[in-house]
Amino acid sequence: PGWFFGTDQEFMWADSAYTIISRVIPVHKRPAADDPLNRQFDTAVSRTRIRSEHCMGAINRRFQSQRGLRIRINRRHDHVDACNWIWMCLILHNLV
Repeated sequence: PGWFFGTDQEFMWADSAYTIISRVIPVHKRPAADDPLNRQFDTAVSRTRIRSEHCMGAINRRFQSQRGLRIRINRRHDHVDACNWIWMCLILHNLV
């Protein structure tokens, strides 16, 4: 987690296959998913994930390198290189 999160305030959304840990917030599984408040929360998370997926789909269509980013991540520097490549594509997408 230290590689991917810069501060203690960062976390990620996940689907129900993931377990709850301090940095991962998954949607609820049944029977908790049947609670109206949990359903409302899960809907909000799903909308965020859908927007994110649509954004990444647009980037992948424009930049073929994003479809198969072939960077082996074995250390922090490799992760930074992959993130920089993605950021570069996002910036170019917004400029175009």
